[in-house]
Amino acid sequence: MRGNHAEDINTFAQEALNLWAPFMASVLEAQLPPIMEETSKGLVTLKIQVIRVCVIKALYTLPDC
Repeated sequence: MRGNHAEDINTFAQEALNLWAPFMASVLEAQLPPIMEETSKGLVTLKIQVIRVCVIKALYTLPDC
């Protein structure tokens, strides 16, 4: 099957990001514990990943970036 599926891929990606947006917002709003514990490192890692996704989305959706 040949063809340009860029529009379908972009539509799918936008729908997926829209579904994940509430979760990502809650991750960013979650406060870190006052003392950094081993379990807190996972939350920090998750926050960094959410920020990466948001930056990549902004780079691909904003004109002239």
